[in-house]
Amino acid sequence: MATRFGSAKDRPVAVHSRPRSDAYSETAAEKFEELLAGLSGTFIRTAAENIDDQIDLWLQRIVLSLGLDRGTVSQFDSNGGLYVTHQWVRNGISMLDRDHDVRKSFPWLADKIASGELVIFSNLPYRLPAEAVKERDFVKLDKVRAHLTVPLKVGEGIIGGLSFATIFRGRSWSKKEIRRLKLVAEVFGNALERERVFAQHRREPDSPGARQLRCQEPI
Repeated sequence: MATRFGSAKDRPVAVHSRPRSDAYSETAAEKFEELLAGLSGTFIRTAAENIDDQIDLWLQRIVLSLGLDRGTVSQFDSNGGLYVTHQWVRNGISMLDRDHDVRKSFPWLADKIASGELVIFSNLPYRLPAEAVKERDFVKLDKVRAHLTVPLKVGEGIIGGLSFATIFRGRSWSKKEIRRLKLVAEVFGNALERERVFAQHRREPDSPGARQLRCQEPI
């Protein structure tokens, strides 16, 4: 489903901070660093057909490590539609259906992702822009209090977004966390692009590109 869409501008849309209610400790930060140390190597070793499972697993690890409640990957299709493709949530937290139409439900957010913009909120719905009408309705209904979305980039193109959220409580996002989550988005984006290319070549198994890709796949 991943298709290059939009341009990679990666400028912040909104950064609203407040003291953390979950008291994110130095020990937790160190554990998150240790977790990410194995991220790139894992996806380098993962065969293309197993990438989806690994993304689901890493969403869970990151959500739990950072004390979050929900992690989501959405991807653009060839027509510019944006759909949920991966998600992990804690028990008791609402979950969007796979293939959920993000543009239909969250048009403001979808436009920001397509523009390559970083979206950060720490105390929703406070300072959510007036034009984010559907997003405001959702965060009030779902009790979303903190949200971060990083665009998934491949080269100069945007193929989707990586989002995290907390429910019922706000939290701030440190500059270090944001840098690390950008790294996660980079690894995810490259892995999803490799998966897309693999799927395309499976439909053309005798093409030169397919033979080259098979030689590059982990043994």
